[in-house]
Amino acid sequence: QVLHVDQLSMASSKATIRQEKGSSNTKGRLRKVHRVLKRKKPLSELSVDEVMDGDAEVSDDDERGNEDTDVQAPTAGKKKAPSSGHRNAMTRLAETDPEFFQYLAENDQQLLEFSGDEGAGEEIDDSEDDGMGRPEPVPTSVTSRSEKQKDSELEQEEGEEDGDQDKEGGRMMSLSTSGKAVTLKMVNKWVAKVTKTHSLSAWKMLVQALQAAVGTIGDLQSDGNKSAPPPTLVYRVEGTKEFNAIVGACLKYTHECLSHHIEINHRPGKRPSLPSTHRAWPMVKKTLRLYLPTVTKLLQNLHESSMQRAILRHIHTLAPYFACFPKTERSLKGTLVTLWSTGEEHVQVLAFLTIRALTLLHPHPALHLTLKKLYLSFVRNCKFTLPSTQPRIRFMQNCLVELLSIDPPTAYQHAFVYVRQLAVHLRNAYASPQKDSQQAVYNWQFVHCLDLWAMLLGQRGEGESLRPLLYPLIQTAVGTLSLQPSPKYYPLRLHCVRTLLELSGATGTYVPLAPYLLEIMEAQATTKTSATNAGKPPELANLLRLSKMQLQSRALQSNLLNESFELMVQLLANHSFHIGFPELAFPILVRLKKVAKVTSLSWFRMQLKQLVEKTEEVSGDVTRDRATVSFSPKDSDQIAAWEKDRKTKENAVVRFLNTWKKVHRQEGEEEEEGGQRRTIRPLVAKKVATKKGRQEASDEESSEEDMEEEGNSTDLGSEEEGLNGGEEDVVEDLQLSSDMESC
Repeated sequence: QVLHVDQLSMASSKATIRQEKGSSNTKGRLRKVHRVLKRKKPLSELSVDEVMDGDAEVSDDDERGNEDTDVQAPTAGKKKAPSSGHRNAMTRLAETDPEFFQYLAENDQQLLEFSGDEGAGEEIDDSEDDGMGRPEPVPTSVTSRSEKQKDSELEQEEGEEDGDQDKEGGRMMSLSTSGKAVTLKMVNKWVAKVTKTHSLSAWKMLVQALQAAVGTIGDLQSDGNKSAPPPTLVYRVEGTKEFNAIVGACLKYTHECLSHHIEINHRPGKRPSLPSTHRAWPMVKKTLRLYLPTVTKLLQNLHESSMQRAILRHIHTLAPYFACFPKTERSLKGTLVTLWSTGEEHVQVLAFLTIRALTLLHPHPALHLTLKKLYLSFVRNCKFTLPSTQPRIRFMQNCLVELLSIDPPTAYQHAFVYVRQLAVHLRNAYASPQKDSQQAVYNWQFVHCLDLWAMLLGQRGEGESLRPLLYPLIQTAVGTLSLQPSPKYYPLRLHCVRTLLELSGATGTYVPLAPYLLEIMEAQATTKTSATNAGKPPELANLLRLSKMQLQSRALQSNLLNESFELMVQLLANHSFHIGFPELAFPILVRLKKVAKVTSLSWFRMQLKQLVEKTEEVSGDVTRDRATVSFSPKDSDQIAAWEKDRKTKENAVVRFLNTWKKVHRQEGEEEEEGGQRRTIRPLVAKKVATKKGRQEASDEESSEEDMEEEGNSTDLGSEEEGLNGGEEDVVEDLQLSSDMESC
């Protein structure tokens, strides 16, 4: 018959103490017996020598594994609680050997202490287990005593605490009191040992104190496992000064202490080796397993931006250590994604840098999950566009492009799924004329997603992996332009045209966008507007649709004309080095001249005439240069070399575009300084003040001469015509299908 674990333990303790009673080694023998009692391995599997010596060490993994098999019932029914056997063994010991029982009461009172209320004569049902065959936790008094005994011995060996503190550390701590109170004197002693000798034992005590400090602001769960029981805390933190001292010491000295024991080699152009490959890794593994989730929990519970920045800088330096614990790394990434999408500006940057560092250490399969989280977070946070949110949205797009560029094949998989999803929304809008279907396309989320994938293909589309996505993306954007030709959606049309122009210029792909811009010019140049509404005109960059009142505003008309004119200049400049530019520009020039004839806006007429003149100049240069070449249209290599040579030279259209952008920047700076809106004016001189001057301005030739003499100066006079109100944009959520969520 196999004896009960506790009975066999007490019998062994009794025999050992009797043999050594009266000698100087009694306490040492008693500690060895405690070490045996603490083991999770059944004593029936140990030899007599192992029971008596107590020197064999059991690893944490073995201890955790033995927890599942230590106390098992012989049947699938009900089993006795562990505390019941311990109580009975102590009662029998007091009856059979009162002398030995009295010795234990005088020298090791903690061995006799147990939870008298828990499990007394109770039976535990197997149906309440966690499904792993694991028994209920042992009484907290025994667990606390084992942990506190180890810490007390460590403090005695290192000389960390005085005699009173050692005595206090040896006492049993219940979970309600959460351990020994931390003082500033204790923290200073630990910091002194960490800084002077890089003591891992002192650093471990700091980590245990940090765990208690974080427990004061949130319930700490090990490795993000919410079903795990709360840990038994070795220390407790009661004051703000102690809390700040502990957190500051950990953030300041942890990386220095770890770097002293584990040196990480950073090889140029190669992935750095993980700390787990270092020979000193077992010395810090257990403490890091506690420290890293604690720091993650601290980041989740502190909402002050300055503290978040400090913790993020610290976590960034510990990225290689997080990579050694995949579960903790996933929990950290979830927190970082939240801060990246909703945090303050500097917090966003630090969160992304940490995400990128972790991704580079573990590209596969971590990159796939990281990209999915970041993209979905981006879609949720770009629902509205305001002047204050535009920099944040642009930053998030740049971050996504940066991470997508790490692995082009993975980027292709994500881009294919999400571009296809945009095309599905567009197809549904064409198939169903209902308003809800169109609003699924005409919203900020859809526009910003188009812009994101255009940025990716514009920067990385030259490779073989992503180039096949050019055609479907361009077709989706062009279909968006044609979905609703109503004038109230002119701002959205201009957004899409600008995105396609940037993509066309980056990849050298021709996209026929001139008809969409000419349509806006022809409609607005001949529309009669009113100047009754005074005020600041709306910003086209923050609009997707216009109200009826806005369409009747003269200031908004000027903005629409200038925006479409700038995009037309950009279109011509992108292809001005092409060998077929004269043929491409001819139909555009015909329609521009027609608009210049019918418009009643003199400033816009002069602007169009100047663009026509510059375009005809470039067309003549290309015609003369290609007349002297010896190759034919079928010689694509020679044509590409000819175009590449012309691209390095600045022509008249490119100079005109650069001047236009420079003037716009100056007007934007003056607008910010003055706090008033300045309507964009044509890039020509304006004659004012006298009747004779107005008559001269009516003469076309005189106007052109004045334009050249003034050196393409710009009238910066402001107009006060605009709107005070209007309808708000109707913005619908971009619904993500199962295809996107399964990516």
